[in-house]
Amino acid sequence: MIPDGYWDDRQQSLISSERKLIKSGGRIMLGGSTYTGPQGQLNWTTAPDKTCDLTNIWIANSIS
Repeated sequence: MIPDGYWDDRQQSLISSERKLIKSGGRIMLGGSTYTGPQGQLNWTTAPDKTCDLTNIWIANSIS
């Protein structure tokens, strides 16, 4: 999850909250930390697939 970021289908890119365009395959650095709380308290923008391993969750709070 990227705070206030969203996927732009038309550009096939992630748009960060700072309006930075991040193309698929581009290099990025995510700041944040692991999440160890109850999963019921997470507010997913898009819920992960049921086959995803959710034992290690990283919450991104910045992107560069």
